[in-house]
Amino acid sequence: MAVPGDPAAAGHHLGQLPLTIATAHLVDRAERLVDRLRSLPEPRLARREAPDRPSVAEAAHALAQLLADLAADAGGDHRREVPRLSDLAVGDQVAVTLHDLVATLEGRDPEPPASVALAAVADLRAQIERTAPGLPAGRT
Repeated sequence: MAVPGDPAAAGHHLGQLPLTIATAHLVDRAERLVDRLRSLPEPRLARREAPDRPSVAEAAHALAQLLADLAADAGGDHRREVPRLSDLAVGDQVAVTLHDLVATLEGRDPEPPASVALAAVADLRAQIERTAPGLPAGRT
């Protein structure tokens, strides 16, 4: 049964991959976050909530690493370190590791890793909202 506004019901897909409801929600939220990360200037990416907290870019890199780890675990592969590039590259790193995770989840039960990833995406979105209050909230 189609649910209005549901990305899976609308045929939402990453590239040419058909998505389950769980992965479609993840892709929808994560792609909005990627767009937001790509739009942030470097000073905003470097901003911290507190001196002992990671910057937005560091938190985004941690999200990219989590997505890569979830993909490796789901695919039965060894985990690999996502290299730490410039702050301006973190949006692209999240996008690439998201794509890898979604491709790995195809034909598998996506619920556990998609739920973990979705919570991490929401956490980073909330951090961006707290550290970059001057930007429009958007739908990330």
